[in-house]
Amino acid sequence: MATMIDIIGSTIIRGAIVLIILNLNVSLNNSLSQKTVRAALKQKTVVPAQVLTDDIRLAGYNQPATPFKTIAIAKADEIQFLADLDSDSTTDVVHYYLGAAPSGSTHRVLYRQLNGGTSFELARDVISLTFTYYNSSGGTIPPGLNKNLIKSISIKLKIESSIQATEGIGTDNTAKYETAYWERTLFPQNL
Repeated sequence: MATMIDIIGSTIIRGAIVLIILNLNVSLNNSLSQKTVRAALKQKTVVPAQVLTDDIRLAGYNQPATPFKTIAIAKADEIQFLADLDSDSTTDVVHYYLGAAPSGSTHRVLYRQLNGGTSFELARDVISLTFTYYNSSGGTIPPGLNKNLIKSISIKLKIESSIQATEGIGTDNTAKYETAYWERTLFPQNL
């Protein structure tokens, strides 16, 4: 009888160990999946952030001291400015704006356009892009007004993953997605 109890006890313990290992395996797979989504989202945010930073730092670079406006468009979600991006003594017109959301998505597309040419899709799945403009004393300049007084520009970019998070559905029965947020204030030397 004691042998039978030992066999039943060891079977129960083995079953518990197998369940613990299976649960650990599922947890590790979920964690790896979530980290992969976060890494992809981070990479998707780094590239547009770097391009925005590099271009806006050059706003007004190598421009003649004439009454021409360096910043042509200064809206909350759109900016267009003059700069010599490649130091060839030719003025480049740089335009950033949010386009319409692709079909079947609520996310928007961030475009970069050079010299009125074909717009380049810089980032997808953009939730928001916000430009805030400041004068030389740090006061906020309303978008679209007094463009010649702009001395610094704050950029806020929020991008959401296109892949649903592993947790699935949130408490309000909506899909949960990872979100990345990037913010920087730039002081272009030539404004």
